[in-house]
Amino acid sequence: SPSHARLAWFALWWDRDPAAAARHITRAVELDPTHLGVWGTAATVASAVGRLDLGVALGEHLTRVDPLNPINWVNLGIDYLESDRPERAIAALNSALAITPGRSSAQIPLAKALVLSGQAAKAMEVVDDIKSEATRRRLRPVVLQALGRKAESDAALGELLAADKVESEAYNLAVVYAYRGEADEAFRQLERAGQDSFGASITVAADVLFSSLHKDPRWVGVLRQVGMAPEQLAGVKLDLKVPKR
Repeated sequence: SPSHARLAWFALWWDRDPAAAARHITRAVELDPTHLGVWGTAATVASAVGRLDLGVALGEHLTRVDPLNPINWVNLGIDYLESDRPERAIAALNSALAITPGRSSAQIPLAKALVLSGQAAKAMEVVDDIKSEATRRRLRPVVLQALGRKAESDAALGELLAADKVESEAYNLAVVYAYRGEADEAFRQLERAGQDSFGASITVAADVLFSSLHKDPRWVGVLRQVGMAPEQLAGVKLDLKVPKR
């Protein structure tokens, strides 16, 4: 039922309790196995708890049965990106933007996918098209770094640091530093973000721009803080089957 799907969402995002999220979404599917919104949440939960194969399969199912819902394409694109399939991510996210042009929830992962697929110039076009100046400010240092324009990346990072003095940008600074290969500063900013109730978001586990940190022994501590460390996910039971239609 949608109510259990909402409980799964809260368990994941606010309580950082992936096991509870899995229990709630399993119950939601049992109670209402035809509700597309429930299956959308199921796909999100599956990916968040490390079942990317299931998350992608559910996302592909949802885009087949409800192809005009841009949220389905956004979520599938993000799952493709997280599972190291940036070209498929680009196609899915462009499908979302074809339905709702200017949708920032698609533009942000699209810019990242383009960077990771070696298309930084196109990524900059996407960033320049984002309506929110704050969002553009967070992505510019990364894309400029990908373009090899180090001095401009430094300047853009300076703008983000200036914004941080007004309102915390710790998480977004961590992303930039991680992509630039500045691990110590990235972890320092992640520690700052962890002091904020929502700053230590589960998105840290999925954000592909943190990939340079994954082999650092400090990374597991970051994941543990948001309930996403391997030992925390090991006991999560999620036995869902993709609907046949």
